[in-house]
Amino acid sequence: MEEYVIKSKAKTKRIMFIFHGYGASKENFQAAGEIFAKTFNDIEVHIPDGIEKCDGNYDGYQWFPLYGDTDNHNIEYKKNEHLIKEYIDDVLEKKGFTYKDVILAGFSQGAMLSIILGLKLGVSHIVSFAGVLIDQNIKNINVKTKLVMIHGKLDSVVPLDMMISSIDVLRRNGLGVYVAVSETAAHYVDGDMMQAALKFLLPTN
Repeated sequence: MEEYVIKSKAKTKRIMFIFHGYGASKENFQAAGEIFAKTFNDIEVHIPDGIEKCDGNYDGYQWFPLYGDTDNHNIEYKKNEHLIKEYIDDVLEKKGFTYKDVILAGFSQGAMLSIILGLKLGVSHIVSFAGVLIDQNIKNINVKTKLVMIHGKLDSVVPLDMMISSIDVLRRNGLGVYVAVSETAAHYVDGDMMQAALKFLLPTN
């Protein structure tokens, strides 16, 4: 899996993985990765390309095919989950870290996988930009994982209502969810959304 790596400015204490959206590539989130690494000098950032070329009319990649509704997304995701986990495990083994040292972040489809996989692995933090919970029957989640769901109010690709429904399911399963909504953003990450993510990752959270 091709990746872009930003080394930490000081001694590495945390590993952050950023997963791009459907039809995009690692280049789309290099700037965001640089901001995270500059703000937190103990974070090493890994930004991979999706595991397969996008099925749609795009030049980029996908983590799983997007067919039908979220139930179908979950089915397709599960087919590829082991490949994403193997990539994470390989990085952690080489670096000598565990899931408790990991931050998973993602946009749209990348956020969908970050939520599901992050809660399963019990990572430290999950940052979801324009993401939703694609497994509505999720069980036995790791409630110690901290999750923030950040969304644009004007998002018509992944509507805000879908995020709100996801939060309801997660909270019913005992997970505390942080929420941030940009009043002016559509399906992208604006400055307010980025600031919300940075605030969430402060040591006090």
